[in-house]
Amino acid sequence: MKRNNTDAGKYWKITIFAMIGLFIVATAASLVVAKQKVSKVVDADYYSHGLHYAEAHSKTGNAGNGWTMIASIAGSYVQVMVRDEAGLPVSGGHVVYNLDRAAGNRDSAVLDLSEAGHGMYRVPRPENAQGELHGTMRFTKGEATIIGTVVVIN
Repeated sequence: MKRNNTDAGKYWKITIFAMIGLFIVATAASLVVAKQKVSKVVDADYYSHGLHYAEAHSKTGNAGNGWTMIASIAGSYVQVMVRDEAGLPVSGGHVVYNLDRAAGNRDSAVLDLSEAGHGMYRVPRPENAQGELHGTMRFTKGEATIIGTVVVIN
């Protein structure tokens, strides 16, 4: 029996042309998807997105954005006035002042300020604290948070 060798070459040619065709279709499909769905990584403004990422993230994620804390000494008390972006007092929150010994304080301490009036939070000044108080102050109310490095001068 005589076999025809031309049939075996025909299947290889079809397979190679099918693979090339599949590659062309897949490439065209990926180009169409890439054109329609632009990632921020390949966006023309990708550098600007990176520079302003923290600003955009903090504005959307923090309800207390724009609130301010004004710390002072009143007699033997450390007090903080918390105001919202309209300048109105913010009450019902919680203030913690972490005094840092490395920042110039005599001792490290955590001062837990309680609300003394509408938007005014206070705590007795530590007896061993002399001069300036250096530390980090955190105000929280619900989802809103303000954090700042604060120096209170006597």
